[in-house]
Amino acid sequence: MMMLLVAALLGCTSGTVLRGGPSPERVQMLQHELGELDKSHTAGMKVQQRADAFFETSKSLFTEMSSAAEDKTSNLAPLLSHLRTAQANLAQVVLDVKSQDKSSAELYAKMLKDDDTDQSKQLLRNLQEADKANFQRHRRLAEMFEFRFKKAIHFIMKGDKAADKAKGLHEAKENLKQLMSNVK
Repeated sequence: MMMLLVAALLGCTSGTVLRGGPSPERVQMLQHELGELDKSHTAGMKVQQRADAFFETSKSLFTEMSSAAEDKTSNLAPLLSHLRTAQANLAQVVLDVKSQDKSSAELYAKMLKDDDTDQSKQLLRNLQEADKANFQRHRRLAEMFEFRFKKAIHFIMKGDKAADKAKGLHEAKENLKQLMSNVK
């Protein structure tokens, strides 16, 4: 899709040069902006792919949480370690997605301000909306997973700090069961 946009925008700018439109310097600047857009898009895709990989890992952690909540004999310490790692990774994913979304929005704003043809502006707006929607979905999903992991960490820590360890473990498992009750 990105290559199609680049070709369309270059076609728009090349056609206007033939009609006495922008100067060669302007065309060169637009080509430079398209290079920046391509780099931004590539960086955004890498962030989203990394987020997707963490989401896949998180799915298996949800299964582990459900199993630990049902198992009457298991210790929750290994699960706590996995949850902390996953929560830290997801917190970084949220930051990366927000950062990439912001830099992408700034680049689109700059390009929309500089562009002079309606056709190229519309192409940029369409790509901007698609990128924004993707970033928003990834951010929301990462935040939701991170929230659930933080809650699970809280429940396990609360159970560990209980005066009666057996009762604390039982309460932690019941809370995990409740937390996982609406996760499919």
